[in-house]
Amino acid sequence: MSRPRRLLTLLLTLVLAQAQARTYTVVPGDSLSRIAQQTGTTVAALQRNNALRGDLIRVGERLQLPEAGPATYTVLPGDTLSGIAQRVRRTVVALRRDNGLQGDLIYPGQVLTLGQDVPPLKQARSAHDPVTSPWKRTIHTVQAGDTLYDLARTYRTSIQALMVVNRLNTTQLSVGQALRLPAAPDATVQQPSRGLFRPAQLPRAQSRFHRAASEAYLQVGYEAQTWNNCGPAAVASVLRYFGKEVTQQTYQRKLRPSGGYTSAEDIARLLTDLGYEAPVRRRGSLAQIRREVAAGRPVLVLQYHSEVGKVPHWRVVRGFKPGMVVMSDSLSGANVALTDLDFTVLWRGLGHVYIPVGAL
Repeated sequence: MSRPRRLLTLLLTLVLAQAQARTYTVVPGDSLSRIAQQTGTTVAALQRNNALRGDLIRVGERLQLPEAGPATYTVLPGDTLSGIAQRVRRTVVALRRDNGLQGDLIYPGQVLTLGQDVPPLKQARSAHDPVTSPWKRTIHTVQAGDTLYDLARTYRTSIQALMVVNRLNTTQLSVGQALRLPAAPDATVQQPSRGLFRPAQLPRAQSRFHRAASEAYLQVGYEAQTWNNCGPAAVASVLRYFGKEVTQQTYQRKLRPSGGYTSAEDIARLLTDLGYEAPVRRRGSLAQIRREVAAGRPVLVLQYHSEVGKVPHWRVVRGFKPGMVVMSDSLSGANVALTDLDFTVLWRGLGHVYIPVGAL
């Protein structure tokens, strides 16, 4: 073979090898997230490169892989620019230059470019890492392959808690999506001391609303909920206080349009449409709850049912006495109570969300 022909053959071989290196043939059991993990890219990049509108791929299909770009890293709480530079064996000056930084200030969730020849820096998830322990994080940035089930196990919480805190109506996640993390149910997080109990004596209401110097009690309704239906059941209890004969099924479709969890916004929207005043309030206090009930307004609250980090639950505050809060709870009973301290503990991890309901 002549020298020019050998050179041409070698060139064609290199071109073919390069082309093959940029493709991937789908095999049984593959998914876009799995392929993205194996090839060091993202689901979004695979979809973009192959003009895919969803996650559907076929066995035997050849996917074009994106060109290898510079490695990136998502900043976690506790990270420093110097610490990241040391881990990837680059200088702080180089990281500043590549990311257009004027100083060393970085923030959680920020995506840093590490450089073209730097291997990807694995996002630490070890609970033993003193800097990146999961419970020093308040945000998780979804990566390829993440599922709510895996994240619930990693952060020692529940799928329900993740969905409620992030107002999700589906378990589907998107790469790059920022998820808020609920409070951690471990030894470092306070749990209720007494828990739910039935008061030995309730305030005696002669009418639908009773109020005295240090107590109040509202004649709200009660209905034992069906599966995952605490929101509609709680709303039905409130509406019965205003004389409206409804059940949890009456507005279930409006409160759970996709079959998921009931959001505070969906409750407020429905009650407003029905002619009631129902503002969604966050970062509330027990004093505010007592003031609302003392004014004759039942209050919907979103708390963990009995253990921080487990099952989020809608219940109705219907009264109070010194040291306790009395509630209508679709899981536990028409008149159950929590001490003031336990009420705050179960409320804290979900943002102190409450909805006082009043007639316009």
